[in-house]
Amino acid sequence: MFGADEVPNGRVRPVLAGQVMGTPQLVGMQYLAGRGGALAQLHAAANAPYFAIWPAISAGRTSKNCWSNLTVDDVITGLTQSVSLRFDPAAGPKGDHKQFLAFSRFFGLPAVSYEGGPDTSCFFVHDSSTAAKDAANLDPRITDVVADYLSHLAAMGQYQLSYFTCCTGPWSMFGQWTLAPNATLFQTAAKTVAVKRALAAPMPQQAFGTPLPATLDPTRDSAGQLADQGVIGPWRRPGANHTLFFPLQRTTGTVSVRLNVSSDTAGTTIRVGTSLADSADVAIPATAGSSILTPAVRLPATASYTVVRLLVQMPDSDPWVAQSSNATVWAVQVE
Repeated sequence: MFGADEVPNGRVRPVLAGQVMGTPQLVGMQYLAGRGGALAQLHAAANAPYFAIWPAISAGRTSKNCWSNLTVDDVITGLTQSVSLRFDPAAGPKGDHKQFLAFSRFFGLPAVSYEGGPDTSCFFVHDSSTAAKDAANLDPRITDVVADYLSHLAAMGQYQLSYFTCCTGPWSMFGQWTLAPNATLFQTAAKTVAVKRALAAPMPQQAFGTPLPATLDPTRDSAGQLADQGVIGPWRRPGANHTLFFPLQRTTGTVSVRLNVSSDTAGTTIRVGTSLADSADVAIPATAGSSILTPAVRLPATASYTVVRLLVQMPDSDPWVAQSSNATVWAVQVE
């Protein structure tokens, strides 16, 4: 990214980017955080929050983007569901996007998007309902879909999106990426109207995370290693340095975290905190279902949401070598 010379990071601003937010990008943040002031040299973290035709059953030829019998209504409905289920702050963002927001906030990095927008592409099947997709991307209903998408991103704190592609160009089986297929339609095209609406609207109030107080299920409500994979129950035997991030709605004050945890062996610790600066290590009792209360953590008064981080660590373990712990996290209560 480039900016004015007088900003702290100067005109050239390094950004840690990853198309799909997950373990590799998290490892990058953790690595830089452990290297003196390296993390502070970053201007932001970036992802590419595209939305496809829901449900995205699988990748490749069987993806719904590649179906040959879609109607215009199917495309509009699928894109609407994708935006609502993946990005609506009220419902809670899902999967890799939820991870990205939690990780970037925890490490103190602004969240931006280096690419994004509706993805109706199919690179595998020639007859993939291209005519229906073309019509859907000109349909007046797509205005609300794209406008809601842009509003949701802003409400979750992503202040910049490089829309792909915010101009004109031909549409095909490889996608309807641009706002309009030609210059004649550009100014009045449905997706152009959505962008103009977003630019004219006031910045929405940020709203993201679970309201407090709350009891959090570590395998379903977190944005960590097991999030959104259909796993129900406690977080059992996580590997060394596996992490759970819990986005929480909170504006000021303190947060107390009570962990219902246990360990098969003595010496296991768990780290809890809302940022790298205030994380605290606590010992896990070797008793099944034991409950421990971590020190209260004061939150920044300006934060619209915060992130509680749980990091299971093995004593004297190499942070870059995968190991298995003997800990079980049964539940997390936040007050």
